[in-house]
Amino acid sequence: MSDPVDDRVKEVVPRDAIMREIETARKKLNEMRRHHPKSSPEGEAIFRQLLQLELCDTILHDVHIIW
Repeated sequence: MSDPVDDRVKEVVPRDAIMREIETARKKLNEMRRHHPKSSPEGEAIFRQLLQLELCDTILHDVHIIW
């Protein structure tokens, strides 16, 4: 049987650094969102990017709870 500690995921990049990057990207996308109608292709792309950031944020949060 393997040691549970050996099965843990090791951080290559600190979680805090990733969270800062996500927040920076979120701020930029929200600023861009103000200048593009939601129905435009650009507005839809920005919305999808914001959803992806939320997903990344949720995954990082969930993984952090598991550790």
